[in-house]
Amino acid sequence: MLLVRVFNHFKSKRQKKKMLSCGKNVSIQQPFNVVSFKNLIMGDNCYIAPGVRFINSRAKIILGNNVLIGGDSKFISGNHRIDVPGLYMSEVTDDYKNEEYDKYDKDIIVEDDVMFGVNCLVLSGVHIGTGSFIGAGSIVNKDIPPYSIAVGVPAKVIKQRFTSEQLDEHLKILKNRGLLRDNISK
Repeated sequence: MLLVRVFNHFKSKRQKKKMLSCGKNVSIQQPFNVVSFKNLIMGDNCYIAPGVRFINSRAKIILGNNVLIGGDSKFISGNHRIDVPGLYMSEVTDDYKNEEYDKYDKDIIVEDDVMFGVNCLVLSGVHIGTGSFIGAGSIVNKDIPPYSIAVGVPAKVIKQRFTSEQLDEHLKILKNRGLLRDNISK
């Protein structure tokens, strides 16, 4: 058991070094699978539970600070082309996306203080606002506004985490603690 923990520790350390950018105090539990570390940005104090996969060959996956991702969740920042005449879909490679790959592959942006339950799926081009919670098993295919609670297939906002008064107080406390920053999407 100790040998497995030591191996996983060093594997996580190697993975962090491969990232485009990795913040401080990032905890990555194994197994953790990433298609392209060069397109992965992770902020400070992130926690990645076992079984998380980032499928991001061309577009980036950008995580802010204090992001928690539940086990077996998946983030997919690209799509396959299915509209190439004369080819089976299995024959269509990324080469067919070269001229307009941004039509098929889009960055996923997760702002600060976002939590995902287990087994979530986040799809290409999604922007999840600061302070949001995504319920277990949700499929996120559209943007989620800040401080929202979103659940379901597809994920829908069911309520806000705070009333407007509570949010003002929350932001004031974070500011006084020196923890408030502009969102990462700018």
